[in-house]
Amino acid sequence: MKVLVNVNQVKHEKGISFYATLVEAARAVTKETYLSAQYQKIAARRGSKRAAFAVAHTILVMCYHILKTTLH
Repeated sequence: MKVLVNVNQVKHEKGISFYATLVEAARAVTKETYLSAQYQKIAARRGSKRAAFAVAHTILVMCYHILKTTLH
């Protein structure tokens, strides 16, 4: 069974607070990491809001994979 992670679905089903927390975490990426590079690259092309949303999605996918591998 394959489970797809969709941030739009999380935003609407779980409430705005979870979505806001993910975006806040995405904007807090300041050190030189993969996520900060992703944010800066997307922000230069698409804007800071879309970049924060994209990084929030990446964080959500990372959390999913961590939970999936540790629980099984």
